[in-house]
Parts: sequence; C-alpha cells; structure tokens
Amino acid sequence: MSTEAGVHGAIAAGDLKSALLDLLGEHARGYVSAKHGSWVAEELGITERMLRSLVAELRLEGELIGTTNGEHSGYFLIESETDLSLGTAHLRSRAISMFQVHRAMQRAAAERFGQRLSDRLFDLEEFDRRTAELAAAQGAEP
Repeated sequence: MSTEAGVHGAIAAGDLKSALLDLLGEHARGYVSAKHGSWVAEELGITERMLRSLVAELRLEGELIGTTNGEHSGYFLIESETDLSLGTAHLRSRAISMFQVHRAMQRAAAERFGQRLSDRLFDLEEFDRRTAELAAAQGAEP
C-alpha cells in the first residue's frame, strides 16, 4: 500500500476507512497478527492520532477492530470470541476507571455544593452496584 496518497491528503475519510480495513484484512487477521499502530499509520500515511480516530469511528459503525498490548500488541480484525475478549479487555477497564473518576467528582461536588447535581451522567447508586459487579467479575477491587 502506498503511503504517498495519505501523506498528501488525497485519501478521503471514507477511503481511509476502507484502506484501513483492507490493510488489516491483509496483514492483521486475529490478535496473533496484530500490527503496531505506528506501522498501520505509516502505511496509511496518517498520524497515530488520526488512526485512533478512524478506529473509533469504525468500531461505532460496527467493525470489529481489536487492540492489544503485550506480545502481540497492535490493531487487528477480530475473528473469534478469543480475539474479541483479548481485543476489548482494555476498553472495559478504561470505562470503569472513567466512571469511577466521574463518581468521585460527583461526590466531591455534592459535598462542596451541598446537593446532588441534576445533570448526572447516570444513576450513581446503580453505577456503584454495577462497578462492584464488574470489578468482582474481573477479580479486582471496586
């Protein structure tokens, strides 16, 4: 795949998405074939930040693109339940962490302002319960 088109901005967003899917389909099917983000971005002629944005958009559109760290770190097309589990594990832990930060800020605001804020992202008691359940399922402390 030529990087020249991407470097010169000739690839439209939709074409970039197709190019990314084609690249992963050719070189990164399943987690054992994952390709590092710097390699993928270079092949497409884009920055790693742009790559992360493209991957996020494609995931929201239903494409099964996984990412892993460790021995097989990088991006890959998810082709099995194992790929799905390995390629999405970090998303759950990040989400839990973000929700915990949000919850702590809501509590601090309630103390500071003497009330609960009405623009809550979600029901806080329900969040506490579900966070504990997810943490227990992962073998972590809530």
